[in-house]
Amino acid sequence: MSLAEARALCPGLQHADHDPDRDAKALVALARWLVRFTPAVMIDESILHPPSSILSAPQRHAIYLDLTGSERVFGGLGPLLRQLTAALQRLCLNFRVAVAPTIGAAWALSFSPDSHRRTFDDRDLPIDLPPLPVATLRLDPDAVATLHHLGLETIAQLLKLPRGSLPARFGDEILRRLDQAFGRAFEPFIPLAHHQPVEAMIDFDGIVQSPEALWEAFHQLLARLVADLTRRGCGAKQIEATFVRPDTAPLQKTIHLSAPTRDPIMIFNLLRCALDTLVPTHKRNRRPRIRMTVAPIPAAPITPTREQFHPEGFTALQLRVTHFERMTDAQSTLHNHEAESVHRELARLIERLRARLGEDVLAQPHLAESHLPELGYRRSGIDASSPNTRHPIPGTRPLNLLPTPTEIRVMVSPSHDRDGRPISFVTPDGHVQPVDHAIGPERIAGHWWSGRHKTRDYFDAATPTGRRFWLFRVAETSKWYLHGAFE
Repeated sequence: MSLAEARALCPGLQHADHDPDRDAKALVALARWLVRFTPAVMIDESILHPPSSILSAPQRHAIYLDLTGSERVFGGLGPLLRQLTAALQRLCLNFRVAVAPTIGAAWALSFSPDSHRRTFDDRDLPIDLPPLPVATLRLDPDAVATLHHLGLETIAQLLKLPRGSLPARFGDEILRRLDQAFGRAFEPFIPLAHHQPVEAMIDFDGIVQSPEALWEAFHQLLARLVADLTRRGCGAKQIEATFVRPDTAPLQKTIHLSAPTRDPIMIFNLLRCALDTLVPTHKRNRRPRIRMTVAPIPAAPITPTREQFHPEGFTALQLRVTHFERMTDAQSTLHNHEAESVHRELARLIERLRARLGEDVLAQPHLAESHLPELGYRRSGIDASSPNTRHPIPGTRPLNLLPTPTEIRVMVSPSHDRDGRPISFVTPDGHVQPVDHAIGPERIAGHWWSGRHKTRDYFDAATPTGRRFWLFRVAETSKWYLHGAFE
């Protein structure tokens, strides 16, 4: 019936749009989840190819599990079925489970009143299947309607008809489904294909030390990776390159990308940047670790020299996409084209810095919930997809803060007042700085559960030379500290 007719019969009716594509995706996901019980899981073909109309053909939302051999892992078929049923109940699913030696019999028995009954042997099929309705044979709706019109309601009534007359009167499907259910005809069990990793590998005939040969091998591997990613409609977010060396452990380099991509030229340039640091192990251990680099890196990386590669050479190369995501086409806006271009170039710069220097050399500050200035931020890895580091700074704060506040000597006016304003102070290096004027105090209190952080009164102190310092006095101890300087 139509939705209007249904609402007329039931005014409080709740309805949802029929979405067979989402149903199919959810059932495929459930089937892959059931692989924990057996590696052989198959779903009905009608799930993968739903009909265009909900009334055109029945949708057999069935998932088949081949439990042959898996019951040994769970201590028998009974414990396995109990665990499977309990797991599906925890997912709050409406389901029925039946066990039989054939696919057709399992489907048919799942619709029987006592579907919990388990048929383990082919000799039980002639007893369990005949009482079931003919619709449980997975027949076409037109064939079921025809059988119903003729008064054939059960499989037992269908079996009483001459076998030779069934194809002529009802078509070949009825006889084929009967034979599949009783195990007289073969029905293929096609399990879900496992997700193949996106990887490519090339083995050399000998030891390769030439950079040019490695570049050519990388081009071939990237072509295979890009073809696989294109077929899946995805882009690489993280690529791992493995260099197999003779008689020693392989070298690995990981490339992180800001956004999913399958551009072979960009990936190749990042691989070249990563290979700039591929030096012998004994030399690498003596190199000082680089903490920060602000020098610009050219868009076209320089080809590494022969001496930069491992002197022993390589016997094989492997590229593996360890993380990939589905790519979507995005149209750039008309007014923000320049901003998007700057954002894209910054992301590429971060990618090249990571490839050359490593993952731990770049950090991004984020505001943290704390009144104490030295605890008001945290450091984390840079998200190249959104590398914007502009955050609103509460109030007037100096850009340069000392790692820890340094105690200093301060002269206040009036000198006998514990709440006086600073008129001069001595810097940690021993220089006396007179104060022309001071703005403050700004009172900042620390966490009450941290006893060492007391109440602070901050002053913005300006010297005659124009320099500005950020000083504070601890209210409980009257001690003065230098915390930072303004630019």
